[in-house]
Amino acid sequence: MTFLYFLTFIFKGGERMISLSWKEIEENFPYLQIRPCQKEAFSRILETPKSVHEIPFGEGKTAIGLTLALALFEKGFGPIYYVTPTKTEVEQIITKYPGEFQSIYGKNEYLCLFYQGKINADEAPCHLLDCPHKVDIETGIQKDPNVEPCEYYLRKSKLREDKITITTTAFFVIHALYQIKGFEKPQVLVIDEVHRIADIVRRIVHFRITDLSIKRIEKALKTIGEKEELEKIKSLKETLAEITLGKRISPPELLDEYEIEQILQKLLLINPQILKEAIKTAIRTGKIDPQKEEERKILKTIEDIIYRLNKWVRALYTALPAERRKPLSFVVAIPRKPSYEEKKKTKEKYGIEIYSWYVAPLIKKVILENIPWIICYSGTIGDPEKFKFETGIDFKVFKYSPSIPRENILIFMPNDTPELAYERKEPDALEKAFSMIQQGCLELLKNGHRSLILVVSEEERKKFFESFTDGFECLTYNERKSPKEVAQKFIQGKGDVLLGTAANYGEGLDLPGKIASAIFYLRPEFPRPDEPQVQFERKRFGEQTYWGLQRWRVNIKTQQAIKRHIRGPEDKGVSFLISQHFKRTVSFPEWERERVREKSFTESLKEAKEFLSS
Repeated sequence: MTFLYFLTFIFKGGERMISLSWKEIEENFPYLQIRPCQKEAFSRILETPKSVHEIPFGEGKTAIGLTLALALFEKGFGPIYYVTPTKTEVEQIITKYPGEFQSIYGKNEYLCLFYQGKINADEAPCHLLDCPHKVDIETGIQKDPNVEPCEYYLRKSKLREDKITITTTAFFVIHALYQIKGFEKPQVLVIDEVHRIADIVRRIVHFRITDLSIKRIEKALKTIGEKEELEKIKSLKETLAEITLGKRISPPELLDEYEIEQILQKLLLINPQILKEAIKTAIRTGKIDPQKEEERKILKTIEDIIYRLNKWVRALYTALPAERRKPLSFVVAIPRKPSYEEKKKTKEKYGIEIYSWYVAPLIKKVILENIPWIICYSGTIGDPEKFKFETGIDFKVFKYSPSIPRENILIFMPNDTPELAYERKEPDALEKAFSMIQQGCLELLKNGHRSLILVVSEEERKKFFESFTDGFECLTYNERKSPKEVAQKFIQGKGDVLLGTAANYGEGLDLPGKIASAIFYLRPEFPRPDEPQVQFERKRFGEQTYWGLQRWRVNIKTQQAIKRHIRGPEDKGVSFLISQHFKRTVSFPEWERERVREKSFTESLKEAKEFLSS
């Protein structure tokens, strides 16, 4: 093909004409041959620079985005960002294409040299320290050139260099949202796994204010003699205790408007600038020693309140109704039952959690604003209207059929497995499901096929692991071994079965080849009816919109989970959807429906073994 596409963008300095030919696409494509699906995607992206693309699993989405980034870079476009949800995916791209791109992660991925590398940079009170290792982000000049430079700030200072930046979606969102010093909005943005952006933003704008953090601030202010701000902090603590200690633990109870306003008023009285100057003076005069462990923690807590205070205030404002909008956030009281994922014992007794939940306006109006070229893609977009409602991204959505053979996967929805929906579940249904999955794993293992088992809750995971019989080795995580560590062992060939929650292993885990030929997914991942986000969404959106959103989310999660073993044209796998609830909630693309089987579990196993052995 010799088509030439001419694209006009309007910038502050006027119009800019960009032309891209198929030859330029082919020269920057990392493989010898462009698949039909990829060729179609290139054509549509060149015609519609702001667009969303649902591209089937294993079709080479990454190659599409990187090719366009490289081609536009050669045309003088920049900055260019390619963002993807996990650090692992960033590392894979950097390893595969050395020298082409630069990468950067959040502070938690770098060691702090001020503390001799004993802690990560995100644990250090950087903004309060006179650190010789610091590098000016805008000039690249180090405070003290005679010592080793801070790797985090050094990398940030290089973001303006002539390279394409590959980073996590979270890093990009934080910098775009809070307009962090040194960050420049890109001219080209490629978003991989765009269906996850709303959840990523929610995690970023989720805040905790607890008695433990306030006590540390009190201790510091007493040490330096800052009495006026100390009284304000004490008043905030008293208000938090009065409001939250009377709340029930389970199910969690949302704060009402009056309670939110009370906390908001206390926060507005605190002057972060006075806190900052008082603490810096205390460090200079030796009243606080930042090298002491306990005092470092106190300084970090104070730094958090100085730099997060405005974020807390904005989040609380959005939890209140305004003249032209309903609340966008909700607030939950602590104490509550800590989740397994927190993996730490806490001494917190009371406080609040602020969940900025309806983030679509934030994504549309702040994060993605003023970027001329935005390429979004995922294997699971589903209903375009639900996607737009969830993410705020209202670009045209293109969908593609696979060029990978449709015969490389079978999806089984057995007709004799238990019903595990909360309102319909029969006694012993879970035990029966566990038994059938174990039987399936054993049968497939006889033919040399390993399996991934996905459950929804930590309680189910623990019960399942305890119920396993002899005959094969099941790997799962615990307080000593992280989900990532255990998954890596399984990928390296250890164990016969990998067991985990869909939250840990349902996305972002690639099991190509024969790492796991079979996937058993226990039940759809609906939240409990008493979860705080459910209470908020039902009230804000209404029952019809709420249930439509939930079914869309569950469908996306299911499609992601059952394709962990299909990452390329050479892969082959089977997936079992166990609960009968799946039949009422999951839909498949038209091209995939012929690969779905509904028969008995025994017949399903038989066909699965024949299919994998053929």
